[in-house]
Amino acid sequence: YQTLKVIENKLSDAVFLKIQRGIIVNMKYIKQLNSDECILKNNLIFNLSRKEKNMIREKYIEDRKSVV
Repeated sequence: YQTLKVIENKLSDAVFLKIQRGIIVNMKYIKQLNSDECILKNNLIFNLSRKEKNMIREKYIEDRKSVV
C-alpha cells in the first residue's frame, strides 16, 4: 500500500485535482465547480478545501481554458 501523498505525486497535475484532504478527482469528470463544492458528472458532491478553494478554482479554470 502507498500513502495518498505518494499516489498524488505520481498523478498528473494536468488531469487530477486534489479538492480536499483524501479526495483527488479527474478534472474531466467535474460537471460543475461552485464556490464551495465540486459536482461530478455522476452527481456526487464534495466540499472544497476551505484553505485551498481559490487555488482549486484557478487550476480548474486554467484546465477548462486549455480544453476549449
